[in-house]
Amino acid sequence: MKIFFCFLSSFFLFFSLPANAVQWIYGDSGYGDFPLATQFNRISWSTVGSIYQIGGLSSETYSTYNANTYGCSGPNNWCSVSVKFAQIGFSGGVIQFDSSGTLPIGTTSGNKCYITSATSIVGTSGGFGSDIHQYKEFRNTNFAINDTGWIAVDGACSNLTPSSPSISQLSIIVPEISGYIPMLVSGATLAPRESSLISGRDVSVIQRGFTSTANIKPISRIIACSEPTYSKTTCSTSHYVFFPNSIGPNVPDVSCDVSVPKEITISDVSTNDFIGKKGSDTIYAQCSLPATLSFQMSNNGIVKVGPFNVTTLIDNKSSPKITIPENGKNINISAEIKGNNKTVEAGSYEDTVVIVMTIS
Repeated sequence: MKIFFCFLSSFFLFFSLPANAVQWIYGDSGYGDFPLATQFNRISWSTVGSIYQIGGLSSETYSTYNANTYGCSGPNNWCSVSVKFAQIGFSGGVIQFDSSGTLPIGTTSGNKCYITSATSIVGTSGGFGSDIHQYKEFRNTNFAINDTGWIAVDGACSNLTPSSPSISQLSIIVPEISGYIPMLVSGATLAPRESSLISGRDVSVIQRGFTSTANIKPISRIIACSEPTYSKTTCSTSHYVFFPNSIGPNVPDVSCDVSVPKEITISDVSTNDFIGKKGSDTIYAQCSLPATLSFQMSNNGIVKVGPFNVTTLIDNKSSPKITIPENGKNINISAEIKGNNKTVEAGSYEDTVVIVMTIS
């Protein structure tokens, strides 16, 4: 137990990594339709992780019906084809509402609105829609839900808009996701935008065969519900947001273990002595091969902790790229008070900085 004396303040700065989704949901069709009513508010990326391929291509055999009657010579346009899959991952990120939006963020009433996010992965040469699957079977589109990161806001979802004070500054963590995307189809000559009805594991849905040059990018949404549970009756979703860049499927397989401190503590300060007060700790990173680790922090690491304006830096930078040798590396992370935005009163203050790490 701490006792704080008059005019002394102490606070903690907590760090969060992209959330691991604990729930998967499926779209209503193979074309990536999200199974919720949409409120057409715009959202944007605050911090974006990377898309990467895990290992090489793998192959599965399926029966296919070419919906456009091209490239399939079997009886009644059915063929046996080999579908090659790429396992693709996305390291997560942070999204925010565009505060110029005027529509409610949800449709339900109540005293609280609960907000979280969902993400999937889209293959752009296959046309519009998300195409990732948790397993190498053709199933309806797979979305990862950030079921551990619900944010509770006072008021009904139907009464809140992106410009509401409690909504306009929210930073919403987008979950990590990985799964399989069909990249190449042999035994049928499919154009990049040509669809085929492919049957596998007792499931038949329309999917698209991508070429090896298909571009891959994440698609994410903000979900607003009347309770912290995903439900078609109590939740609605924003419009989608795309990653501004994309990758092809051939990325080296490198894995990194990164240990980030859960908090940084800045010791007691007084009302007249707080500028430049600093706390620091160490991030330890080790990779399976020499690699470059890129760090991004929400709002460039700048956060308001109670009355204080605090700047967080990694290796003395807001968005560093650091070479990690095979034997690992210690990286400094620090938080420093740069100023204040209101009267400093005695108390304990805390806030969170979201860190997204990507490998290249």
